[in-house]
Amino acid sequence: MEFSDGKKMAWDALNLKEWFKKAPTTVQVEVMLLPEDFIPALVDLAKWPEKLEDGTEITKLIAIPHGNFGMMPMFEIKKADGAIYTYEFHIWRQGAVSGAKGLVVLTNGYRVTHVVVLKALKFAAAPSGKVTDIHGGFKLDGKVDEKTTNTIIRELTEEGWTGLKIGEIVSLGHVAPDYGQTANRPEFFLAYVSGNVGKEKKNADIYELASGNQVIPIEKFDDFVAADDCGFLMIAYAKAKAKHLLP
Repeated sequence: MEFSDGKKMAWDALNLKEWFKKAPTTVQVEVMLLPEDFIPALVDLAKWPEKLEDGTEITKLIAIPHGNFGMMPMFEIKKADGAIYTYEFHIWRQGAVSGAKGLVVLTNGYRVTHVVVLKALKFAAAPSGKVTDIHGGFKLDGKVDEKTTNTIIRELTEEGWTGLKIGEIVSLGHVAPDYGQTANRPEFFLAYVSGNVGKEKKNADIYELASGNQVIPIEKFDDFVAADDCGFLMIAYAKAKAKHLLP
């Protein structure tokens, strides 16, 4: 089996792990037949240890179901008391640090006047219709080291902005939305922006569903967050408030 340089790097790293060596051959083959754009996820997968701090052993990889956007490695584990069962988690194909998400604020001089969020159709929330989301998204496939600034500008353009002028982008650090089910740790940001706020239009990303910008006056933003259920919105809001970046 011949690999690209990226696949070979991932293969070599995985083969240092006993849990991969003990995986069924069919699973090992499935791993290495994953598309090239899954390489960042495979490189991250190779970081999983053979034993956890509490003595739990990761004995072998038993399956790796995947779709277009991510994969779900399933492991057999053995606890210190001898109990054996399986554990799994989700990881995006772009890897754990999958992209950038954040708040966009409009400014008048040095004063924040509005916050802009998205109202969007999300496949996992299809029964709810349009829900709140914040701007940003995945790194470009094949651009593992895409700079956060470039990710943000590209995503905002896709999401309907024109004549965009970014005054400053402040990193809010990496955020883990739910370690109970995913290794995802995107970088969060606050972007001070001026320009024309795009109206609802077809997102340039072919995988995105319909979305449109919602502009909220800063004096009403606290109440908006309190009434909403978007976890990314709440995380970005809390981070920005804790860093005294929002009034």
